[in-house]
Amino acid sequence: MPRPPKLPEGIRRRGDVYYADFCAGGRRVRKRLSGNLEVARQLLNELRARADRADFGLLDNDYPLDELKEQFLKHCRQARKPATGERYGRCLRNILPRIGAIRAAQVTAAGALAYRQERLAEGVSPRTVNMEVGALATMLRRGVKQRLIGSNPLAEFDPLPHDHPKDGRALTTAEVGRLLEASPPHWRDIWYCFLVTGLRKQELASLTFGDVD
Repeated sequence: MPRPPKLPEGIRRRGDVYYADFCAGGRRVRKRLSGNLEVARQLLNELRARADRADFGLLDNDYPLDELKEQFLKHCRQARKPATGERYGRCLRNILPRIGAIRAAQVTAAGALAYRQERLAEGVSPRTVNMEVGALATMLRRGVKQRLIGSNPLAEFDPLPHDHPKDGRALTTAEVGRLLEASPPHWRDIWYCFLVTGLRKQELASLTFGDVD
């Protein structure tokens, strides 16, 4: 029975797939490569070259946006509130397929401008458009911090102006009465508590019996 080929340093095999596993700049790099050993060797060399360029401050932006998104959302799930992670994921699902870029190097301010114009023409509010473009900029900024890419092409991209980010007004006495009358009992108690205390949503949700006088 022929012996399996000796694996190059920095490559490990798991089942039928080869993985990169090496240290660079004081951090461990582990990444799926390929089921083909020769292709895995080439990809490993590219990864090592990128790691070396990062150590010298020469890292480029030749990095897939899908992988950057995966790393970013993984960070959000660990370090952000669930609602924040969901919002970033929703915004990125909207903008990435339409930005005209597959790799970070293809993201440009001109592309972001075109996306904004397209979304505004669809009737989307400036606030929502800013959130979508801002999610992409935040993802790129995180990529720079993780040394996955060399720069954030949207670092100087200004948001759209909007004078009324959250239009709203206080309810009238008559509207309060109609709201309470139309609400099921459990919601009526919640609305009433908001109305008479001024608590925020999270403050109300965190109340315990010990907080009540």
